[in-house]
Amino acid sequence: PFPASIKDGYAVVASDGPGDYEIVGNARCGDAPDYVVKPNTVAYITTGGPVPSGADAVVMVERTNVLPVCSDGKRRVRILEGASKGQDIRPVGCDIQAGQTILQAGDVLGPGEVGLLAGAGAATVHVFAAPKVAVMSSGDEVVDPATEPGHLKPGQIRDSNRSMLLAAAQACGALTLDLGIALDTKASIAAQFEAALAWGADVLLTSGGVSMGDRDLIKPLLEERGSVHFGRVLMKPGKPLTFATLQSRTDARPMLVFGLPGNPVSSLVCFYLCVVPALRKMAGWADPSLRRVTCQLAQTLKMDPERPEYHRATLSWGPAGNLVAHSTGGGLSSRLLSAKSANALLELPMKKGRLPVGATVSALLISDLCGMPIRHQVPDTSSMPQASSPTQQDGADAPPRFRSSADDAATLCLAGLGGAALMAAHGGNKLPHWAVLGGGAAAVASVAVLGRSFWRRWSLSQGAMAGVTTSKEVVRAAVLTISDTVAAGKAEDRGGPSAVAALKEVGEPLGGVAIVATAVVADEVAGIQSVLKKWCDSGMVDFVITTGGTGFTPRDVTPEATRPLLDREAPGLVAAMLKESLLITPTAMLSRQVAGTRKSTLVINMPGNPKAVGECLNAIMPALPLALRQMRGLAGKPNHASIGTYTGLGIGAQPSSKPANKVLEAPGVGVIIDPETAAVAGKFQGFND
Repeated sequence: PFPASIKDGYAVVASDGPGDYEIVGNARCGDAPDYVVKPNTVAYITTGGPVPSGADAVVMVERTNVLPVCSDGKRRVRILEGASKGQDIRPVGCDIQAGQTILQAGDVLGPGEVGLLAGAGAATVHVFAAPKVAVMSSGDEVVDPATEPGHLKPGQIRDSNRSMLLAAAQACGALTLDLGIALDTKASIAAQFEAALAWGADVLLTSGGVSMGDRDLIKPLLEERGSVHFGRVLMKPGKPLTFATLQSRTDARPMLVFGLPGNPVSSLVCFYLCVVPALRKMAGWADPSLRRVTCQLAQTLKMDPERPEYHRATLSWGPAGNLVAHSTGGGLSSRLLSAKSANALLELPMKKGRLPVGATVSALLISDLCGMPIRHQVPDTSSMPQASSPTQQDGADAPPRFRSSADDAATLCLAGLGGAALMAAHGGNKLPHWAVLGGGAAAVASVAVLGRSFWRRWSLSQGAMAGVTTSKEVVRAAVLTISDTVAAGKAEDRGGPSAVAALKEVGEPLGGVAIVATAVVADEVAGIQSVLKKWCDSGMVDFVITTGGTGFTPRDVTPEATRPLLDREAPGLVAAMLKESLLITPTAMLSRQVAGTRKSTLVINMPGNPKAVGECLNAIMPALPLALRQMRGLAGKPNHASIGTYTGLGIGAQPSSKPANKVLEAPGVGVIIDPETAAVAGKFQGFND
């Protein structure tokens, strides 16, 4: 907004030329000179300082000599070189012209854009609301990632998909909700759907249960409760990808449901191809598609004659300045190692034969290239025989594009929504909100993580409640609905979703709540105990609420199922809940609730009435935070953070007295590998550091 000096030196009148001149004043940053630089005078000026009136050039300090102070006290300087008019002066409007548009609707806010807005005085801007994404896994064989090797039963596998998809959604700027693992029953899966709707999710991501097995129940349930727009896609991997919409009872906008395959690589590839463009569209990107580049193959790749393939690869710069694609390994879609370090998906055409080394192919970028490997010996492909680019082929040989793929994935996945595009500002139906710059506002900016010079530990199983990273220990809660009619699919589960909503309402005094599991079982002692033992004995659930089965009918067996499992009962909690309930209805005295602890988990029976759950929680809130902290032994111990908190940082090993391969000054920012805790197969099991 004012002419400023580009360098430290002296503001001069250019026509004066070299010579000795009186210094009439200073013009430092923040000054407002009230004098005039007349011919045969100069002013001392610093970089960024305002150029005084009368001066029309700046001579850098290296081209001057300061002279001794005169007897009259005046300062003088010798200008050694002449200056041209305007030299080293930044004129008014050289950065942004008056009336110039610096940002417009559809621009994504990054650090540079935020700086532009701040410089223009736009302290608040109208932005799109960040999409809310709920993530669930399904399968009787799936267990928590932190399950110790000794507790992993035959036929069980750790749940890698849920943590992976939560991190991927957060990297897109979404707010996330961890729904935990659903059992292979319609009631359990339906409870997860209801929890996502109750949270107000824009998108629900499921993994598993969409193939052709007799226990693949997600797709049939989506057909019953909503609209399935497609259920199979001609691509590799990801053939069983399903897209559906579920309508909320309270929100006119439908919830988008992406039924991702259970195999980890298939799940992640489908996320990039379909979910990322949809999230970008919802977040207001003008062009939500994945960016496409061309590259040359570093090795021969076999094509599939039956399906176009998205092949995982790492791009790096070749010696000729071209992008070279190094396959991270194809093969089984369950082989998650092939996704490690991959920053692109190669678009391989549906065709027999092989693509030779040096063939030019198109690739979709799935991460930025800042972390691409620096390869010191990359094959020089400039002299290799050039195969015709697959992007030039048509018909059956054409690369998968989602007219076949990512260009129109958002359009395809948003089809059938009654003509209402899920855009926020400027004509959409998703209300925008105000965000204050400097307070974390950004259209779809990922959560920034500051590396600190102290160690924190994170747990894969904690998840990130609503995408909010926190230094507090999040309470990991699970909700079990006990009802014959709900388990049989003859009635709607109202108690479970109400319990989830009630837990969210009391989350702040508890330090945050993450729903890590929900389930529905019939009024059978064995079934109730099976779920309770699984949750409590895993060590990954802090608080279990059961709803239903506490009355006087012959089928109300929840207390009988719960009490034998408890190590210690908590009659004070039961008394507090009963006292509160009696203020509302005298029939509360018929409730036979039980509360107590099993190992490090607090278990509380609550009535099946949706309103009663909230009443019971409010009654015990004065003591519940302390009880949970004591249960987990947190007094005086370091805080924890979720895996989402550290997405983007290197894996570190906790400092020890043992010699490390590499030592950095700021642990947790870079990668420190201790020989005894190195992240190698079969050795790095706990994901503790």
